[in-house]
Order: sequence, then C-alpha cells, then structure tokens
Amino acid sequence: MNQTIPIILAGAYLLTRKTGTVSFSGYDKVLKWKNIAANWGETYNIPTEIILAIIAGESSGENISDFGPANEIGLMQVTPTGLTYAGTGYNIVELKDASKNIQTGCAHLAKDVNLFSYETPISELSSLTKMQLAIMAYNIKREHLYETPITDEQLQKVQIGLNYLKKIERHRKNILPLLLGSNG
Repeated sequence: MNQTIPIILAGAYLLTRKTGTVSFSGYDKVLKWKNIAANWGETYNIPTEIILAIIAGESSGENISDFGPANEIGLMQVTPTGLTYAGTGYNIVELKDASKNIQTGCAHLAKDVNLFSYETPISELSSLTKMQLAIMAYNIKREHLYETPITDEQLQKVQIGLNYLKKIERHRKNILPLLLGSNG
C-alpha cells in the first residue's frame, strides 16, 4: 500500500514518507541554486549549506526580481547598503541575476566573518562563532552588535538577529542532509 504520512519539520516544511522513501517539500526551489551557491561559497569560504539556508530564509528560493520595502532584491534579498558594503561592483538592478545576487551575499558574509576575526561584539554575544555573528549582521547590520552602552533599541535588534540566526540554523540543519545525499 502506497501511503503518505505528513510530518511537520522545522515548523514550516513538510516531510512526507512514501513506501520507505523520504522527500522534502519546500526546499526544491532552494536546492536548485546549490551549484551556484557551491561555486561562490568556495570563492568566499562560506559553506554551501549556509548560503542555501540564507536563501531559504530570505526568499524561499524564489529569485525575486521585484524590489521589497527596503529595496532588497533577489535570492539573498540584498539591499543597496549591503551591495555597497559587499563591494562586488554591481548595480542594484544587476542583482536580479541569481549568480550575481549570491556572489554579493557571499561577499557581504565573508567581509563580516573577517571583521569578526579582530573586532569584539558586545559581551552577551561572545559565545557565538564568527559565522554566527556574520549571519546576524547580515540581517540586522553589524553596528547593532557593537554599540555601547547597550540601549533598549539595540537589545531589540540583537533579539531580532538571534531569532534570524535560529531560523537560518534550522534551515541549515534541514538542507545539509539533502546536500550530502545528492549526487551533484
């Protein structure tokens, strides 16, 4: 008997089991970008599963060519400020191209990872890795991770960043086995 059993996974994605095979619904659109993500990840030393997790969290794998409320665009929802910071030399309209968008997002993350190698965030975040801090900074801007004295507004931004980090880590944990099980 061919039976489908739905199981909730990570609160948003559906895992179905049919006669012993497991397939994930919801990550197909994200996984189609894995080769581009792997290429730019290798260039910028960002793990592919983190790039894909950010794509899942930012756009669900849809190459969004319309500008959002913060003028963000594309798979990694790059903002004009993020584009300038990344320094890839593209203009914002060029980020409709998936490869350029992923490259710019990776360049942004790589710069933050590098900065967190020698800059110290607020003490409440000292247990996080450079990559975790960079992921938070991708969402809330790096400045919120340093300000002293700590304000209520900063604490709110840091909480938003921590929630974003949890979401990206949840996506990463779901994507990693899919990448390890794929053949290219």
